[in-house]
Amino acid sequence: MELQEFIASIEEEYLYLLYQKFNNIFPGCCHEASNILCGFVQLFYDKSFVHKYIANVPYPHSYLSNNNGIIIDFTSFQYIQRDGYEDITKETLINIARQCECFSMSSDIYIGRIVTENYINSHFNVIDIPCFYIDDEKILREKYTSTDFIKYCSKYAKNIGDKVTDYMNYKVTPNR
Repeated sequence: MELQEFIASIEEEYLYLLYQKFNNIFPGCCHEASNILCGFVQLFYDKSFVHKYIANVPYPHSYLSNNNGIIIDFTSFQYIQRDGYEDITKETLINIARQCECFSMSSDIYIGRIVTENYINSHFNVIDIPCFYIDDEKILREKYTSTDFIKYCSKYAKNIGDKVTDYMNYKVTPNR
């Protein structure tokens, strides 16, 4: 399975899993969502993808990039609709997300308007965030296959989310 097929295959389930695991901040869970997905993509599809963090903007944002024109962003639609996600169905949620032209895989970034990655890199402070794993990478490859993403997330999403939140709070923005 190619990366694009993989992303298309997980859209609905991953988005709903994010809603369930991070409902207290959803859809503002871009840092967690990006890091969880980035680790899996690096393990099974393409090591060139990194978790990018746009730091010096009113609403900081995270996404995945391979620095070659492919952006993966599962929470870009938060700039279209930030509220109204109580007791939402998978179908309604995916329909809201698909209103954003940059969901989930695109060549541009959506930060309230569509911009290129070159624009972001030249106008904002973009920081690479390391991907976090709960188990050793070798163990993960033995336990999971490239099609086991939702199973992987069900087990590790919350813990990875906590690790990236801690990292963001203490390493990236220590003066909070």
